[in-house]
Amino acid sequence: MSSLQLLDTSNNWLSGSMPPIININTSSLQHLDVSTNNMSGHLPLDMFYNLPQLEVLYLYENMFSGRIPPSLFQCKQLVYLVLEENNFQGSIPEEIGNLTRLQVLYLGHNNFNGKIPGRVGELKSLEYLHIPECHLTGPIPLVITNLTLLKTIIFSSNNLSEYGSGGHISGKGDVYSYGILLMETITSKKPTDEMFSGDMSLKQLVGDSLLNGSVTEIVDSDLLHQNDLHFAAKKQCAASILSLAINCTTNLPVERINMEEVGSRLEKIKSALLASIERRSRYLPRVGVNQVHALKVLVE
Repeated sequence: MSSLQLLDTSNNWLSGSMPPIININTSSLQHLDVSTNNMSGHLPLDMFYNLPQLEVLYLYENMFSGRIPPSLFQCKQLVYLVLEENNFQGSIPEEIGNLTRLQVLYLGHNNFNGKIPGRVGELKSLEYLHIPECHLTGPIPLVITNLTLLKTIIFSSNNLSEYGSGGHISGKGDVYSYGILLMETITSKKPTDEMFSGDMSLKQLVGDSLLNGSVTEIVDSDLLHQNDLHFAAKKQCAASILSLAINCTTNLPVERINMEEVGSRLEKIKSALLASIERRSRYLPRVGVNQVHALKVLVE
């Protein structure tokens, strides 16, 4: 068993508790799949200490219960972690942030409680984050906006308060998140940067700049600079995108625009920018390759 890399017992009628994998030499195991069975009980607390190479863990569609064993967070090679449709309980440990190689995290349809751990924002490789129907409460951590590789995120059927004030449950947390991402794209600043403390935040900086007409001072210099042939058009484009971002991040979720309108307004902003460039280009030399690239970054 010392060279075993894959163990797959999925889609059988296996029942009972997890066998004592830790008592055999499985240090080379990379893929463990016991999904879609009738297994139950608590996972051994030290189950994962002897699995340092584990990359894939599929335990879904069983009846496992209890808390996630702390030894799991020693498996720092994990890429796929799928525990959904069981009876796991307790809070989702902050130690989830140790699994920095994770690309897929499915924890839904369990009996977890408490908040989404803030350290989930450390999972920079994450592409799929699904935690529906888990009795979770509290706000969705804003640090999730740091996960730039995310393709889908599902928190439905929990008791989360999204990002706004007032304590009302809303389905517009994704709009808020997108608004913050727009701000990050245009300014190259993150909400967690050291410059933001006290009452000053990325959202406050953008809002103040729009009110004061000083947008050019906060736009990433790689996107906008005074010597740009199309400075005026790109300045207006940046201001329009940042104004849209503010509309996405109002404190009360009910006041936020929906994603359909976000897409429509971005299309209009893009069309206005390209039309302005086309008009001006009739009288100016052709736009250089680097400038074209900057424009694409700004509007796509």
